[in-house]
Amino acid sequence: MDIGIGVDNKGNIAIITDILSKNNYNNLGFRSEQMGVILERLRDGKRTHCIHILELTSRHWTDYLNLRNLLRANEHIRKDYELLKENLAALHYNNRKAYTAGKADFIQAHLKTMRNIP
Repeated sequence: MDIGIGVDNKGNIAIITDILSKNNYNNLGFRSEQMGVILERLRDGKRTHCIHILELTSRHWTDYLNLRNLLRANEHIRKDYELLKENLAALHYNNRKAYTAGKADFIQAHLKTMRNIP
């Protein structure tokens, strides 16, 4: 399960990561401007929860919300994305980077359309 948390300033990131770390989340730190600070929860060695902490003013937070809203509003796109994720999970079950990279074109194409960028 992916969860996004938006913060109004970077100072709140430390507060949130401290609370989550005390509640069985592993702090993987800052990954990129796009992914933000990542925390994960594992069960039997497999990730069950992934939290992205992003600044509310970042384009990436806006993209995160836009993708969420698109998937909620469009059943066809949601089912296509679900099928893609299932196929990638089966293909790259031990390779999180390959799984994530496999979703990138789908996500970027839909975000590009939403931004009306040719």
